[in-house]
Amino acid sequence: MRRVGRDAARVLKTDLWNECMAGERDIVNHLLKAARCRPVAVDIAFSLCLRGRSLAPGAHVVQADIRALPFREGAFDAVLDLSTLDHLPEAGAAAAVGEYGRVLRADGVLLLVFWQRNLLVRLRLLLKKWLGRREKPGQQYFRRADIRSGFGQGLEIVKEFAAGSLLTLPQRMTGAVLGRVPDRVLNPVLGWLVRVGHAPAARGVLAQIAGLYGIIAVRRDG
Repeated sequence: MRRVGRDAARVLKTDLWNECMAGERDIVNHLLKAARCRPVAVDIAFSLCLRGRSLAPGAHVVQADIRALPFREGAFDAVLDLSTLDHLPEAGAAAAVGEYGRVLRADGVLLLVFWQRNLLVRLRLLLKKWLGRREKPGQQYFRRADIRSGFGQGLEIVKEFAAGSLLTLPQRMTGAVLGRVPDRVLNPVLGWLVRVGHAPAARGVLAQIAGLYGIIAVRRDG
């Protein structure tokens, strides 16, 4: 939001399955509490839109497909996609990135986080296949280069970072272990992981381990 740098910023948040449902992941209500944010939330599922409207009544919730957003060009100061893109096939992902660029104003900011197909994720998927365990329906994993190649249409990448190192492990196991650690101990460790993921020197190595990858881009007109 510091990159957006304007009051009463219009922010588009995609995907509502766990991000306006109260609790620590309640990103939409977090944006509502920021006096200078006016969030608009989209989800393709009508049931989640209804629930989102009840739990985040201050937000404008729209049922929509991110590959065909029903908003005018330049409508938003920022777009937040936190692992929505990886529910689409590769061709659909490129279309969605194009839509994000279209609805951003000049100098608007896109934060895009997606599950990546790196070395460790490929090994995990191979192990699951060998054990006869199915992957989540509709879950996609992208190569970083394939996502970067979709950044035309005036979107300039200004930062990349690795994220979700702990999510590469089975999430039930991770949650069970971390749930026993006091916040005063856990929070500094998580903060350190975030800083390492953003450090250029460590990103190359961590990108092969972390489950998620993030890109920050700015719309540059002309």
